[in-house]
Amino acid sequence: MNPYWINPAPDTEEWIHSDQVKRQFFLLVACHVVLWVASLSGIIFLFAYAQKPTPIRTYTKGGTPTWGRPIASGTEDTAAKEAEFLTSHFQSIITYLFMRTEKGHIPLLKAYTDPRLLKIFDDNFNFVKNKKGGWSQTMVIDEFKGLVARPNRIAYRVKGTIYANSLDGYSATPVYMLALFDKRAGNDDNPTGWVVDVIVSVSPQDYYEAERNNLVEEVTKSSGEILKKDEKKSVKESQPSPQNNSNK
Repeated sequence: MNPYWINPAPDTEEWIHSDQVKRQFFLLVACHVVLWVASLSGIIFLFAYAQKPTPIRTYTKGGTPTWGRPIASGTEDTAAKEAEFLTSHFQSIITYLFMRTEKGHIPLLKAYTDPRLLKIFDDNFNFVKNKKGGWSQTMVIDEFKGLVARPNRIAYRVKGTIYANSLDGYSATPVYMLALFDKRAGNDDNPTGWVVDVIVSVSPQDYYEAERNNLVEEVTKSSGEILKKDEKKSVKESQPSPQNNSNK
């Protein structure tokens, strides 16, 4: 018998081995894709991080270390952050200006306002009736809104409540005022140079005058539109319809 005529049994192990190679190949490709994506993400992160300014370590006057990143000047983002910082800074100054105890005000406030203005605060904005013994006065600001903003002068309107505690009891007095800040030369105690120059107490009517005028203008405008609509409607109703004319 010719040995070439024999039909040998198929070798299935070869096909099984090829399937394993295919699966391993696809797994290897998937791992490479994941590694490429991770590498690309890392490169993008490093590139974006390298574009940021290096953090700078500074120290406060008291010696406390602080960290921060410098920001570019002259951009809209910088202007917005500076305005936000100044508003928070001015609000803190106003809050501390109205704080009092039997020992007086905070000595550092002399760097943020005129000493004569502090004397006016002591005389006109001190709501403690009985100053015998221990007493204190604090202020909570409810509204702090900018009115005028110039390079060297900023005005705010302030609404708050002054709380006074003494041996006679406790009191809460609402206050409405206008505060004006001026830019002067800075010093060690006041690096920014902004000081409170004027504070004027106003009545609630004057404080909300702008809102009241806007409300009156809006109501007047709405009333005028309603009157115009009524006039147009009355004119249409007074005119004869085309159907009635054709019947005649």
